[in-house]
Amino acid sequence: MSQLHIVQNLQFNDGVYPGSPYTDKIILPQSILQGLLDQSQATQIDLPSPLTFQLTNPENGKYTNVGIREFSADEGQVLIPPPVASTLLSLKDGDFVQVRLVVLPRATSMTLKPIIASQVSDWKTMLERQLNSTHTALTKGDVLTVPDPTGGAFEFLVEQLAPEDAVCIVDTDVDLHINEVSASNNSVGETDSPTVLALDEPVSMRIQPGQSIHLRLDKFNASKDLAFHVTRPEQSAIGLVAGFIDSTSKHEFEFCSIMGSQLSIPANKLANKSTVYLTFFSEDADTVAVEVLPSQGPVNSASSTTLEANTNSGKQCPNCKQYIPEQSFQLHTTFCARNNVVCECGKVFQRQIPADHWHCLEHSVNGTSENSKQLHDLYFHTPQKCVCGQELSSKALLAEHRATACPNGLHICRFCHLKVPRDEPTAVDRLEGLSGHEGQCGNRTTECHICGKTVRLRELESHLQLHDFQRKSRPTPKVCTNVNCARVASTKNDLGLCDFCFGPLHSTQYDPTGAKLRARIERRYVIQLTRGCGKPWCTNQFCVANMAPPPMSQVIELAQKLTKESQFYFCVDEMTTKRKTFVQLEAGEYEPGWVVEAIEKARGNEAEARRWLENHAVKIGEA
Repeated sequence: MSQLHIVQNLQFNDGVYPGSPYTDKIILPQSILQGLLDQSQATQIDLPSPLTFQLTNPENGKYTNVGIREFSADEGQVLIPPPVASTLLSLKDGDFVQVRLVVLPRATSMTLKPIIASQVSDWKTMLERQLNSTHTALTKGDVLTVPDPTGGAFEFLVEQLAPEDAVCIVDTDVDLHINEVSASNNSVGETDSPTVLALDEPVSMRIQPGQSIHLRLDKFNASKDLAFHVTRPEQSAIGLVAGFIDSTSKHEFEFCSIMGSQLSIPANKLANKSTVYLTFFSEDADTVAVEVLPSQGPVNSASSTTLEANTNSGKQCPNCKQYIPEQSFQLHTTFCARNNVVCECGKVFQRQIPADHWHCLEHSVNGTSENSKQLHDLYFHTPQKCVCGQELSSKALLAEHRATACPNGLHICRFCHLKVPRDEPTAVDRLEGLSGHEGQCGNRTTECHICGKTVRLRELESHLQLHDFQRKSRPTPKVCTNVNCARVASTKNDLGLCDFCFGPLHSTQYDPTGAKLRARIERRYVIQLTRGCGKPWCTNQFCVANMAPPPMSQVIELAQKLTKESQFYFCVDEMTTKRKTFVQLEAGEYEPGWVVEAIEKARGNEAEARRWLENHAVKIGEA
């Protein structure tokens, strides 16, 4: 393999590099490939896979190692991704660069250091996807540039590589280490860890220009709407955004309130969510004091109370729309008509509308500062394009797209519970509400804990819903009519007894009227009332083990009376007596029939019986 030799000086063409610039894959002339194939055929040596080349700038001696995208460049020229050409080699259009074929060892370990601190909490997951699809080789000391899923790019210094200072990163397992940069080195005022909020407890803070402050709410009722009430200076350029992933920022969110007084999250969006992440950011020229109040109920407002009182006690001015006491209404309306000017947005000004006043009737917002107008226009009226190619009409929609749908964006997989890129979903994935990654991850199988069948993870939820439907559709099992028994009634006799209790009464004699059966039942009662079963565990109230022996004249009368009842009072064994005690303890949550079947299925194991009840039984009032 070392006998294959390609060294050529090619002219760098600073034209438009096709595709994403965040890669190390160059484009060479077709003659390079032909030369390699000719050498391979002549020497009977296979081409290395993947092909890697070393690029050297003869003027300054800078070099790096790259992969190949295709052999389609003009003869004598080479197309190089901009980050490689400018950052690593310092090339200008028309410069010559030496291209040499190299064979690099597979990487076993690498250490990277972000150039600038970031809020990304899982570098390894993001880099695994980006490097697999964009890069072939790495060189110690290089600056690695990878796309940011939310736009822009991240830069890393390649600090350490193993086994050599230049390696191939394709088809290999790499031990990746990230040397984090201290957040104090970041140029933007980002807070380190989110401030924890609590419902109905206001939190005050001061936001400096360009700063972002991160918060989180961990305890809330997912069945109720959630609202964050914001108190801020009226004309301040302040935004509040929210999402369900810790990378929520002003560039990636699901809900927003730009210069608003409230951010609301409906209950249907809170299902299966445990934490809400929020970010306050300021584009104002001055430091701004704000307050946020999380709430899931009505909020007492002094202004609303005052407004209601004024509504009941005064008349509304036709000009400024305020409620004025009747005794001063005429005086106010005359003064208001002469001195106040009402904008079409409803804002009232004295004498004239300021030149810097702006409003947006579409979103019912207004302001009197250039910063606030720029912020509103950016988030609601400026078209944006995502790194995935999707074009959107505003930054707010772009941020929501990044947080919920962008294939390059990170999300928490519902199956592996890792933060990974979504990837492009298939048509089937879209119908099932899955991301591309979840579509692949969901093809793994697991064993259903109810029926024991092997089920794909993506189908497990519907499979369990089927079990739940079948559970609620089942009729309540009938209990043996022997009040001392804890077994399910048998369908083989008309008395409603289980097989265990009916066994001593069974006979093969022809008995069309049932008289012989009634005689056997009566005889069994007589034995219980005279001799008893003699068992110390017996709890049967009609057994002499638990009662004083009645006179013989009363025994026959009582036995005949008990025979005519629909319930029976037969003595049972010790195991059945223990099961009966368990049924009595659990019957408050479940109908006795379910508890009886559970303890019977579990063969007396109470722990197993409780598990069976959770998976198969219907609770009282549930069906």
